[in-house]
Amino acid sequence: MRTPWHLWPVGLAFLALSALGVWDQAMLLGADTAYMDSLGLGPAERAYYAGYPLATALLWGFAIWAAVAAALLLLARRRLAWPASLVALAAQGALLAVTFLVMDRGAIFGLGSALFDVGLLVMVAVFAAYVRLVRPVLR
Repeated sequence: MRTPWHLWPVGLAFLALSALGVWDQAMLLGADTAYMDSLGLGPAERAYYAGYPLATALLWGFAIWAAVAAALLLLARRRLAWPASLVALAAQGALLAVTFLVMDRGAIFGLGSALFDVGLLVMVAVFAAYVRLVRPVLR
């Protein structure tokens, strides 16, 4: 079976999105003030990241790097892209649960951030569904 033409733009787009996640985490947890200024973060949001628990930071990193791995595996046409995308989805869902239910992210960042975070979860779910769809062409 031939590789569908759309595998490449989907894989590259998801890789780019995941790379932005890596950058975002590094800048926010590294307390890069210029980056935080560019996002318009106020004192409450900055304090949120300054007090970010190690376990949650590791979960965030795991979600991001699983997404990077899933995108790279898809571009390499490897069957492991499917389980990697499921791991990324599960980790992103767990991260949302922890940050909103335990760390009160919604109250600190507001509805816009909550919708953005849910949108990211939906994108990871759509990517995982896409990988499942093209699984027959993966080795």
